[in-house]
Amino acid sequence: MIDLSSITSVHAVWTDDGSSYVYEALPESVRGNEDSKSIRFTLREVDGQDDDLEIVIQQKVDGSYTFKTDYYDDPLREYPVKIFVAGDEFISYFRGKEGTVYFHLGG
Repeated sequence: MIDLSSITSVHAVWTDDGSSYVYEALPESVRGNEDSKSIRFTLREVDGQDDDLEIVIQQKVDGSYTFKTDYYDDPLREYPVKIFVAGDEFISYFRGKEGTVYFHLGG
């Protein structure tokens, strides 16, 4: 498993209805929490068209991961993400009715 508190960079791609949106985390917003096994960050769309998004990714007790975002109607709802770990970075993704989102987190 990866130590979320060691993450320093986040990039994301959100796809929906045939369109793709590329985001980067604001560097000062990336905050890992070793105690809660979570990371919080603010994403800004690269071309600047969308509002910033607050994201929290958390590792659960069973080793699975979820994310939540203020982009959706219910900002407290958690969505399961699938994780691919490679060294000190990982890629996670979620596919739902709101589209597919890929998060690339690195140290």
